Amino acid sequence: MLWSMVAISALGTATMALVDPLTKPPLPQQPNIPNSKKLLKSPAPQRVLSKTQSLLEILSSQHSITVPDPPTKKTTMGRLREIKNVASERSTLLLVMFLFNQGLNCAYSFTVLTAYVPDAWDSSRKSSLLAEIFLSIGVASIIFSFLTGILYDKFGWKPLIAINLLGTIMCIAQLIIGFDLNLWGSTPPLEFLIANLVIGGFVLSASSTASNSLINIALSAYGERSPGAFGVYRVLFCLGMVIGSLIFRFLNRTVCSVINLVILLGGCWMYTINKAENEAKSKNSQTNTNAPAVKLEKEPSFVIKSSMIKKSSAFESEMV
Repeated sequence: MLWSMVAISALGTATMALVDPLTKPPLPQQPNIPNSKKLLKSPAPQRVLSKTQSLLEILSSQHSITVPDPPTKKTTMGRLREIKNVASERSTLLLVMFLFNQGLNCAYSFTVLTAYVPDAWDSSRKSSLLAEIFLSIGVASIIFSFLTGILYDKFGWKPLIAINLLGTIMCIAQLIIGFDLNLWGSTPPLEFLIANLVIGGFVLSASSTASNSLINIALSAYGERSPGAFGVYRVLFCLGMVIGSLIFRFLNRTVCSVINLVILLGGCWMYTINKAENEAKSKNSQTNTNAPAVKLEKEPSFVIKSSMIKKSSAFESEMV
C-alpha cells in the first residue's frame, strides 16, 4: 500500500512538470548582441580605428593643437598675490588717491555732514533731520546711477569728473558759508538749516556716485586681472573710511572739508593722467594692428595641402 502511494505521488509530480511549461507563455527571445570585445577584434572596426588614428596624425602634423588647461580654483594666498601684483603697477598707483578718496568721502558724509545738526535739538528732531539727509543721499544715488551711465555712453568719462568735482565743491562751500563762517550771527533759520543739509547730502551723493562709476570704468579695463584690481579698491576704500572716521572726529569741520577737497583734487588729477596713458596705449596698439602684413616666405600652417585632401577622401571612401 505504501509503495503504491509513493508511485502515484511520483507520477503526479512528473505530470505537473510536463504540463506547467505548456501553460506558461513563452519568454521573449533576447536579441543576439555581439560581444564588444569580439566586435573590436573584428577586422572592420579595427580598420576604421586605424584610419581615424592616421587622419588625426595627419591633422596634428599640419596644425599645432593646444588644449587649454582647465581653470583652477585660486586659494586665498593666490588672491593676495594677485592683489599685490596689481597694486604694484603704475596704472594702479595713479588711482590710489582716487580710490582712497572714495572711502574718505563716505566717512565725511557720516561724520562731518551729520555734525552740523544742532546739539540743542531733542532726539526726535535730530533723527527726523538725519532721516531726511540720508533720504536725499539715497535719491541722489538712484538718479545719478542712471545719469552717469547715459553721460558716459554719449560723452565719455570727462563729464563724470566734472560732476565729481562740482558736487564735492558745492557741498563743502555751502557748509562752510552757511555754518562755519557764522554769517547769521547766531543759529541759522530752521528752513535754511534743513535745506542746506539736505541739498548738501544730495550733491555729495551725486559726487560719490560719479566717482564710483569712474572707478568701475577704470578697474574694468584690467580684463582678467579685474578681481585683483577690485581687491585693491576695497582695501583702499576701507582704509579711507577708517582713517577718515578717526581724523574727522577730532579735527575742525572746516579743516576736514579742506582735507577732503584737496585729496579729491589730487585724485582727479592722477585719474586723468591714468586715462591719458591708457588711451595712448590703445592708440599705439591700433596702429600696430592696422600696419600692413608682412609677406611670409614659408607656407602658413593653416593651409590645407593637396596630400591632406587625398588622404581624407581615401579615408571617406573606405568608411563608405
